[in-house]
Amino acid sequence: MYIPLTKPYWGKAEERAAVEALRHSSGAGDGSYTKQLAGKLTKLTGMRYAIPVTSCTHGLELAMAALGIGPGDEVIVPSFTMTSTANCVVLRGATPVFADIEPLTYGLSVGDVARRITERTKGVIFVPYAGMPGDIRAIRALCRERGLFLVEDAAHAIGAYDRGKHLGTFGDIGVFSFHGTKNVSCGEGGAVVTDRKDLYDTMEIYRANGTNRTAFLAGIVDKYSWVGKGTSYFLSDILANIVSAQLDHITTINKKRNQIALYYSKQLQHYAGLFDLPRVPPGAQPNWHIYAVLFKKKTHRDLFLREMRKRGIDAAYHYVPLHSSRMGRKLAGSIFDQGQLSCAARRAFPSTVTAPETGKRRVLSRFFPQENPQGDPFLGVPRTEPPAVPAPDGCAAKSEPREAPCPALPVTDFVWERLVRLPIYPGLTSKQLQYVVQQVRETLQAYI
Repeated sequence: MYIPLTKPYWGKAEERAAVEALRHSSGAGDGSYTKQLAGKLTKLTGMRYAIPVTSCTHGLELAMAALGIGPGDEVIVPSFTMTSTANCVVLRGATPVFADIEPLTYGLSVGDVARRITERTKGVIFVPYAGMPGDIRAIRALCRERGLFLVEDAAHAIGAYDRGKHLGTFGDIGVFSFHGTKNVSCGEGGAVVTDRKDLYDTMEIYRANGTNRTAFLAGIVDKYSWVGKGTSYFLSDILANIVSAQLDHITTINKKRNQIALYYSKQLQHYAGLFDLPRVPPGAQPNWHIYAVLFKKKTHRDLFLREMRKRGIDAAYHYVPLHSSRMGRKLAGSIFDQGQLSCAARRAFPSTVTAPETGKRRVLSRFFPQENPQGDPFLGVPRTEPPAVPAPDGCAAKSEPREAPCPALPVTDFVWERLVRLPIYPGLTSKQLQYVVQQVRETLQAYI
């Protein structure tokens, strides 16, 4: 038996939607089915404007363009995320500043974000990992206080809420994904939502190759012409109609995922000595895009993954932290080489400084200083520090010249080395689910 990590929940409704769009549209973007989808998204999220786009990645790029991010700017992002979260900043010539995550739901730590803000900081991109809200309300309050924009990379969060408010709607812009791995899927696609008309108008021009096409079609102007910078991010009407069909039963999709998550937690609760089960914060209504456990030992995590694959179960780790990736180190090195290392960038890689007498980079410490001893205001839970982890291969904790800095995000490193995702999707049968749990139990018995 083979059980994949995830599968799209497609059926007759999606088939009919694709055929209908094939028969009654040209397939080009921004047609009647795209407009229908936009209407459903505004109703679901409660936001004034929704723009279907070709992917969440393109949605993030559209957001950064609309917000006017450019060279010399810094945007605070998590390191435990998809590359798109940082690439949308890099592609604008700006600098992503990596901040650590909190250890309960793996969203950005508000305390760590606060300490990385400088005069160059323009905003924050928050990722509600696995459809959990994390510190989003505290992050929003911080951004408002400091005059920063807030963008939510809500790729995981369609149909997820915090105290009745849809995730992806807390900031200036929210971006969703309809990738084949997501709860609502058309294969490739995404959407951008906002309440700000100025941003909506800017994004409408930018995503239409820099033209006033939308205004022309609405009869606002009598000529369709080039009015600004832009590119093409139109989602095909065929794909838009598939997403519309999916949204019609999003409640069912997320309910089935919730049932699977509850089953996992009930069946695996006796293994608390080996790993932590996911916890839902008070007031949160996650969509269970991901069900992840956190092993207490990295060696157990690695052995567990190998054994699951032998047994035909596609369990998986998740993101390799961006700050310790090849591109992350290259980015840090280029900042040093160009003499552009701001205070925030130093904090993003606080294990390095430039010695004034020699100009050489030297490693001083693997972990950031504890400038927030009171802990993060995450639902009143004090900050919990994970055990210290050794520096990755090629790094050293003593002073020596380096071409790239060592990581300095201990919670991120701790989580990535120990997290495991278990299969979760609405199409999982009871027999398959029981098989997964049985194999997990048999494997874990070897560790007890």
